[in-house]
Amino acid sequence: MFNSILIAIDGSKYTRHILELAKPFCALYTEAHLIYVGDIAFTIDPVYDEDEEAISAASDEQRAANQLIQDSLEFLRKSDIKVKAHIVTGDPSEEIVKYAEEINAGLIIMGHRQMSKISRLFDPSTCMKVIENAPCPVLIEGLKKD
Repeated sequence: MFNSILIAIDGSKYTRHILELAKPFCALYTEAHLIYVGDIAFTIDPVYDEDEEAISAASDEQRAANQLIQDSLEFLRKSDIKVKAHIVTGDPSEEIVKYAEEINAGLIIMGHRQMSKISRLFDPSTCMKVIENAPCPVLIEGLKKD
């Protein structure tokens, strides 16, 4: 039995839209999970890395991720949604699928920004990779290209 929903957010200006989309679905599941996948390039080992610029960039990235998660948790909890949050680093599609498997997700909700055909040819979208490998249905909100 599936009892979890996974909501993948990326900090774009569309994050609030994805959270709004997810709210009615959250009522169908006993537990909601937010996941934010940060860029591995911003993960550093402060014991070994003495590059102040790299440490500053990683700190900024971590602060932004923490703020995004806090804002998103607050937004969903205002609607009495039970939600947990997870910040990980790595390849977004791989981490989303991996976490969906771990929590036995019944549904993944995420956004999709329009890419040009050339962009898709050289780098398939995160959404397509998730759809191809997800252990459950994936609800994609199509977001218009600016």
